[in-house]
Amino acid sequence: MQWSTIVTVQRLIGRLVLITVVVLGLWYVIGHLPGATRFGCRASGAVAHATSGDCPASVDAAEGDARWAAARWATLTDAKVTTGLFYDSDGNEHQFTSGEDGDAGRVSQILRDVGVAFPRNATTHPAASHVETKAAARMRDTNVTTGIIVINNARGVCGGDTVSPYGCVNVLPAILPRAATLVVWWHGPNGMVNRAVHRPVSPGRCER
Repeated sequence: MQWSTIVTVQRLIGRLVLITVVVLGLWYVIGHLPGATRFGCRASGAVAHATSGDCPASVDAAEGDARWAAARWATLTDAKVTTGLFYDSDGNEHQFTSGEDGDAGRVSQILRDVGVAFPRNATTHPAASHVETKAAARMRDTNVTTGIIVINNARGVCGGDTVSPYGCVNVLPAILPRAATLVVWWHGPNGMVNRAVHRPVSPGRCER
């Protein structure tokens, strides 16, 4: 092998090593940025998230972590309308607010597609404005099978909207994707932290 070929190979190897180091360095820095969030937790870095005990390590852990849910609820106390902080399986946070918007339109479309009854002459479903149905629609559209939403409505899931056949609680299971679980956390009027689990089952059924 000629000397020039050896030098060329060595340079290529050196460049590959440099690129690898840069990529790994960027990955480390991004994962340890002060503003990095997972399940809504902020810390000095991703390592602190995992070891502090203040932030769930997974969506499965967040499902049963009342202390974490209470901390997330506390960030919503100044909200003027019903607001929900939704977390997908990776801990990414999405905020929904009650009312008519694009997310509500998507909920109505899903309910129409699956054959849920609408009031006569209605173009949008009464349950479409709720944060819980919006979160369920996001789960359906993004193939998320486990989701958690923390809401600031002391009346609980869907604000207690159970009026048949159009009630939010009753149609929520029809929106969720197959084999999915949506956990809802909220503070009741007595200050107790409450939890409800919804799955794609018969309308109106819910586990607590």
